[in-house]
Amino acid sequence: MKLVERFSVYAKQKAKQSTRQGNTFIGENFYLDYAVLNSTNSIKFPVIKSGTSFLSLPDQRLNVSENFYTAVIYKTIGDILSTNITNSSTNPGNKKMSVGTPVLSLKLDTAPDTLSPPLNLHFTTINKTGDLSSAICVYWDFAARSGRGAWKTDGCTRVSLSTNEIVCQCNHLTNFAVLMSLDSTITNAYVISTISTIGSAISIFFAILTIVMHIILWSYVKSDVTVLLMNLCAALAISYTVFVAGTDSTDNEILCTAVTFLLHFMLLVMFSMMQCIGIHYLRNIVLASIWIKMADQFSRRSSLPWYLLFGWGIPLAISLSTVGLFYSKGTYVLPNICWLSTESGSLYFFIVPAYLIVLINIIILIALIKVSVARLKPFQSLRKQTEGNGDSDNAAKARQALKNFGVLVPVLGFTWLFGILSINKDTEVFQYLFTISSSLQGLFIFLVHVPLNKKWKDAFAKKYRKIDKSKNTRQTGSESAASSHQVTSNNTAKSSLGSNHELTEVAKTTKEN
Repeated sequence: MKLVERFSVYAKQKAKQSTRQGNTFIGENFYLDYAVLNSTNSIKFPVIKSGTSFLSLPDQRLNVSENFYTAVIYKTIGDILSTNITNSSTNPGNKKMSVGTPVLSLKLDTAPDTLSPPLNLHFTTINKTGDLSSAICVYWDFAARSGRGAWKTDGCTRVSLSTNEIVCQCNHLTNFAVLMSLDSTITNAYVISTISTIGSAISIFFAILTIVMHIILWSYVKSDVTVLLMNLCAALAISYTVFVAGTDSTDNEILCTAVTFLLHFMLLVMFSMMQCIGIHYLRNIVLASIWIKMADQFSRRSSLPWYLLFGWGIPLAISLSTVGLFYSKGTYVLPNICWLSTESGSLYFFIVPAYLIVLINIIILIALIKVSVARLKPFQSLRKQTEGNGDSDNAAKARQALKNFGVLVPVLGFTWLFGILSINKDTEVFQYLFTISSSLQGLFIFLVHVPLNKKWKDAFAKKYRKIDKSKNTRQTGSESAASSHQVTSNNTAKSSLGSNHELTEVAKTTKEN
C-alpha cells in the first residue's frame, strides 16, 4: 500500500508529460486507476458491475485545475494485515477481529484536511464467518506501533448495514476497510452450514431414489402409505433443493420472497405428510388392538384423497396467509437470508404447525408402543381366537406393523426435536445433532423403507423371480420347439426312406413284368 502511494507520485508526473490523462491496471487481486478529476470533480471507483466494493467522493469545491487522484481496491491484502486497533475502546470485548472486506484506497493530489461532503465507502463482505453486527469502519495508519502499522477509527463512521453491504463515511483520505469479530458462534454457524449443505444434498439424492425404487415395484407395493411416503420424499427433495440453491438470493427481493414462500410451503407439506402417515398407522394399528373388525372396515375405505387434501391444502393456506400478512409490511423475510423473519413473527407460522405435528406424532408413537407391549403376551391366545373366524389376516397385519413401528421414526419428524434443544447458543451439541439428523432425513427414510423394509424386499424378489421364471419359460419353450422340430424332421426322413423303398419295389415288379 505504501508502494502504491509512492507510485501515484510518479504516475502524476508521467501524466503531466503525456497527452494521456490516466490509466488503469487490473490484476488478479487488485484494481488501480489514476486519472485527472472529471468535469464534475467527483470520483466513483471502480466503475464496474454491481456487487463489488466501491468508493465515491462528491465534489469538494476546490478551485484546482487538473487535480490528480489514485484509487485502488485491494481484494486480498486484508489476509496479511494486522488486526490491531490503536483505540481499543472500539472493541471493548477484546474479541478476535479480522478484515472482513477488501481494502479501498484513495489519494488526491490536492485535498482538504477534512472532506465535506465525506467520502462514501461501500463494502461487500468477503469473510463469511464474520459477525456483521460487530462491523467497524477503519483506516490504516502507517505510523502506528512504531511504524509497523495498525487500524484506527478516527473520522470514520458506519452509516448503514445490510446483508451484503456495509456503508462507511470518512472525512479524510487513505486506505480503508471493515473489521469484524470472529465469534465462536459464527464459526460454528459456518461449520453447521457446511454440514447442512452436504447432508441436504445426500437427502435429496436418496429421497429421489426412494421414489424411483417404489415406482419400479409400483404394482407390488401400491398402497395409501406408499403414496404418502412418495409425497413426503418429493416435498423433502424440493424443499432441500430450494434451501441449498435459493436462500442466498437476497439481492433480488422478488426472487427472495418467492424462495421463502416455496421453502415455507414445501416444508409444511413435508410435515403434513408426516402427520398423515402417523394418522394412517394410528387407524390401522391402534384400532386393531381395540377391535380388529373395525380396523378392517377402516382399511377397506381408502382415505388417500383426504390425506392428500390435508397434506397439500393446509400448508398452501398457511403459506398464502403468511405472505399476505407480512409482505406488504416489508417484514416477511430476513435481511440476510431468504427465510421467514423472527422479528416480525412470520417464522411462527412455520414453527407452530411444524412442532404441533411433531407433538401429535409423539402421542401416536407412544400409543403404538403401548399397543405393541400390550400385545406381546396375549398374542398367541389372540391368534387362537382369530383362527377360524376369518380375522387371522388382520392379526398378522397388526403383528407385522407392530414389529416394524420403528419405521415410523424417520417419517414422523422426531429429529426436529433437537431443534428445540438447540435454541440456546450454549447447547452446541444439540445444534450439531439437529443439523446432521434433519439434513440426513432423506437417507434415513431410504434405508428404512427400501433395503431394510421386508415388504419392499419381498416385492423386489417377487418381481425379479417372475422375470427369471418368464425367461426360463421362454427358454424351455424354445427347447421344446427345437426338439419337436427335430422329431418331425426324423419322421419326415423315415417317411422319405419308406417311400423310396416302395418305389424301388414297384420298379422291380415292373421290370419283371
